Order: sequence, then C-alpha cells, then structure tokens
Amino acid sequence: MTLTIGRLFPALGNVHGDLENARVLVARARWAGLDAHAVELDDPADLARVDALVIGSAPDGVLAALAERVRSAAAELAARVRDGLPVLAVGTGMELLGERVTIDGVEVRGAGVLPIETTPLPARIATEIVVETPAGRLVGFENHARGVRADAAITLGRVLLGHGNDGATEGARVANLVGTHVHGPVLAKNPVLADEILALLSDDYAPDADGIRRVDEIAAGARRAFAERVGVPIGEGRG
Repeated sequence: MTLTIGRLFPALGNVHGDLENARVLVARARWAGLDAHAVELDDPADLARVDALVIGSAPDGVLAALAERVRSAAAELAARVRDGLPVLAVGTGMELLGERVTIDGVEVRGAGVLPIETTPLPARIATEIVVETPAGRLVGFENHARGVRADAAITLGRVLLGHGNDGATEGARVANLVGTHVHGPVLAKNPVLADEILALLSDDYAPDADGIRRVDEIAAGARRAFAERVGVPIGEGRG
C-alpha cells in the first residue's frame, strides 16, 4: 500500500510553508517503513486519489483567487471529509473551508465544509501561540487579520498563549478535518498531531521507529526552548 498525501493548489496556498506539512507526513511514514509520497493537486477530480490532504495559507493578495479554486472543489472536499479523509487546513486554508470570509471589506463565500465564519480583527495578530488540545499542547506562531467564529463543540482547543480564533479558542475540527492558525509548520513542531493523522492512514504506522525518535528529539528540544522563551510549559509534544 502506498500512502498519497495531497498538497492542494500549491501555487496559491503556501505562504508560510504550510504545505510542507505534507513532507512531514511522508517522511514520518517512510521512517516507519511505509511507502508514501506527496502529490500536487490542481484539479478537484484528483481528490479521489489521495489518502490525506494538506491545504496551506495564502496572502490576501491572492486570497480571492484561492477562494474561487477552493469553492470549485467544495463538493469533492465535502464528500471526502464525510468519508473520513484526514485533512489539515492551515491559516486561510482553514478560513476558506468555512461559510464566509471577509476580504478587504468584501464578504466572500467559502467552500462550506467547516461550519465557521471569518471576520476582520481590529488589528493583525502576529505572535507565538500555544493551544491545549486533547492530544497535547500545540505550539507555533500565528499571523492573521481575521478571527473565527466556531461553535465550542468543534474547536480544536483552548488558547493558552496568543489569540487563535477569538482569544479563547483555536481552530476547528470536524470528523478527521483539522483547521488551525498554527504555522511552523505545525506538524514538524507538534509530532503528536502528525502521528494522529498517520495512525488514521495505516494500522502499521509505528511512531517509535528509529528515524522518528531521532527527529522527535530535535522537535522536543525546540519545544523546550520555545517554552523557556514564552514562559508556558508545553511538554514534549508526544501523546
């Protein structure tokens, strides 16, 4: 079995390197002895051939164009999410999966896959972020000019540092779709979330493989340095 990780609309949605989360999934799968590769997706019909999907973030200058592309894939995305497809959507990638996004004062329709709405904040948020989730504490940085309205039942976690959706909650989760403001890339800094996704893809995924352990030691060191800098205990990042 070969695991195929999709990178959706890469020409428009990789401003913070968030599509490189796909490379994290591929590398960890291979270290665990699985066959995996990443593919770039520009045709919504190609969604049928992926086992997991990463959607990155885009600057506002191309956000309307990316919104149009994501809407073109809305039916296929919704169907795959209902079927349990693991999806990681970061930043504006998460926003555009929602119902509505306001861009430069204009309300733009999203894909309607996530039951969220995104509206402008008084000022851009650009800071470090720590989020308490059932899987552990996620760390990284956030850089966004909009807040997210989401029902508490679907939020990804509770903000311990930073702003997230609204200063209290962060992200959204529906089925196996995870939306977050956490850049970094989030999976490199938070291996527990990468392991959760890979465990959904294969019963044979073993996160204690030698290659994974070595990389996770590096991630743990980075997380310790982060915790010391921001003054928030965050743990090693493994569940």
